[in-house]
Amino acid sequence: MDILKKIASQWKNPVAQYMVAVMYDEGDNGAQTNAVTKTDFPNPGDRDVYRGIQEINRGNYQEAQKCFEKGSNYDNEYASLFNALHYYTGFGFAKRDPSKALNLFKKISLEWNNPIAQYLIGAMYLHGDQGITSHEKYASKWLSLAAENNWTAAMLLLSGGYQDGKFLKKDDQKALSWLQRIAQKDDNETDPIDDGVIYLFDNKEFELQLTPEILSAHKLTVDSVIVSLREFLYPPVRSAAPELNNEEDAVIWSLFTNRKSHGVFTSQRCLGLIYSGGTADTLPDGQKANYFFKKAAKNGSIDACLSLGIRYKIGINGIQNYRESLRWYKHAFELYEGIIESAYPNGRNYYNAKCIENDGKLTPHYLKFMEFFSELDNDIMMANLLMGQIYEHGKDGVSQDYILAHRYYEKAYNCGDVRGAIALVKFYMEGLGVRKDNEKADEWKLKAVLAKNGLVQTGPCTYRLI
Repeated sequence: MDILKKIASQWKNPVAQYMVAVMYDEGDNGAQTNAVTKTDFPNPGDRDVYRGIQEINRGNYQEAQKCFEKGSNYDNEYASLFNALHYYTGFGFAKRDPSKALNLFKKISLEWNNPIAQYLIGAMYLHGDQGITSHEKYASKWLSLAAENNWTAAMLLLSGGYQDGKFLKKDDQKALSWLQRIAQKDDNETDPIDDGVIYLFDNKEFELQLTPEILSAHKLTVDSVIVSLREFLYPPVRSAAPELNNEEDAVIWSLFTNRKSHGVFTSQRCLGLIYSGGTADTLPDGQKANYFFKKAAKNGSIDACLSLGIRYKIGINGIQNYRESLRWYKHAFELYEGIIESAYPNGRNYYNAKCIENDGKLTPHYLKFMEFFSELDNDIMMANLLMGQIYEHGKDGVSQDYILAHRYYEKAYNCGDVRGAIALVKFYMEGLGVRKDNEKADEWKLKAVLAKNGLVQTGPCTYRLI
């Protein structure tokens, strides 16, 4: 044992290092601790990586961290990477230690040219972190290394930097080049891009099994915008109750995949925006804009669907197409029912019968999704007012319901639309769904008069009437 340790330490002999690791793992009595054979672990520290992953799957991050720390002592690339990631994320610790993670990532990058380490170094220098000052020049250097090593997230950050000129000198052509490089991963014109099996670190040794819910959460956050990783790192102590954080942790692990679809629809949507408005170096091109918006939409970009809905509504190349507009708004709604930006246009299109058959039942079907929001948003305000009108009058298959109408008119007023208050004046004066009450009617008149922008919203005739 002593001779092997000497050979392993002085001459860095990998066979000796591996044999030392195995002897430590087997203990003094030579009994193996599991049924996996030595040939399954060709490199020193591989056994510790395997055990660490087993502990992660059990939710035992503290034990996993011990395994990765041990494996990193044998200069094992992935033990070292897991070890650094635990310091970066805080898995297995009471708190994160970005400074230590930064030093470990630098070592990993220099020894193995690892793109994940390079990307995370660049991200930390770009956004800053606990004990790490933002440094744009360093961020650019490390992100460029990761991007040249085909790490998609780094390409996205570089493209954004060249687009907005915040940490790189503005260069529309370089931004376009990186975006096109990502978009080229999509080789299917009609169907969504297929990831197939997803691997952690883009390494086929580490298959990552993600549920549809995790992938959906990833798509709605990471894939839809270019974000700082820190937004996904939570401060609570994970080791105390790992089972409470499994879903969030899985989303974080999904950040360290380089799956085929990652960043694709973001790049396609950005290309659509570039060709839609043009840049200093690129003329607007409606056909190219549509092409990339549609590619992004079929890959699941809600924003691209909304862009297409708006473009067909206002008229691309001077031609309005309400059917196409409705098609893309509906697709956005199907991708995510909570998206209010598509719910209101869908409901309004069916209510106004814009080049489609009027269907009163479908109007409340879409607009009801907006009633849970109370923000002073114009679409939410208009949706509640429209719902009030639908139930007040009852038509196209929707039964008249004054109680529901009252509820929506009040919500419209609370969202900032004085017309909701004016409608309720009529309800109390005429006893529509409520007992006639002139005092209540006067209260709503007063609310309408005192409302901000009341005159602008109602017009002088209605304003004088109340």
